Amino acid sequence: MTVSHQHIGGVGYLAGRSYNIAQVMAEVVCATADRTITASYPLAMWETDTNPIIAGREYLGTPKLYAEIPDLEEDGDGSRFCCSEYGTPLFSGTARNMQPLTGEKFEQMRAAMGEIRTLTWKYIPGPDRSVDANYPITFRQQVDFEEISVGIGEVIWNAPTQEQAPISWRIAATLSQLPIVRYLPAIGGHGPARLLRSSVERLPLP
Repeated sequence: MTVSHQHIGGVGYLAGRSYNIAQVMAEVVCATADRTITASYPLAMWETDTNPIIAGREYLGTPKLYAEIPDLEEDGDGSRFCCSEYGTPLFSGTARNMQPLTGEKFEQMRAAMGEIRTLTWKYIPGPDRSVDANYPITFRQQVDFEEISVGIGEVIWNAPTQEQAPISWRIAATLSQLPIVRYLPAIGGHGPARLLRSSVERLPLP
């Protein structure tokens, strides 16, 4: 699983405005009749701007929710973030001992992370327990990293009550129960990114 904080700055369709994302993703494999897709699947994605939330849910089927996500708190050793609903923390993360990659290691990591394949599931309920949309979607994003750093990461999950976080409490409570077997290295980076809308594809039901 991957837990991340992203600052999305200078967004084209928002006339240069910015917003923050905190998300939890899992690597999944989707087998269709003619191919097998390995991709990142967002279990939940919180954002600070309702416009990309609406667009992402309607066009991409991404499970987006609203939350309070301040900019990264950075110091000389690393950074930290928190994702909250109505002032109640859902989860937080830290990255420390971050060391910049250079030379061949940087180029290898930059190439490996240059294109991201995402799998989502578009679900729109209808009246009287009917369903208006229910199918998987895949799309690609490109990232041209200018800097990449690697260090040590840690995530702290909270389990708020329904009164404290009425929309996200079940999600946070469920994720807080997952066992942490081990942490992989934390990765941080900066660079321009593009969501390839022409790559958005509706997949057949498994």
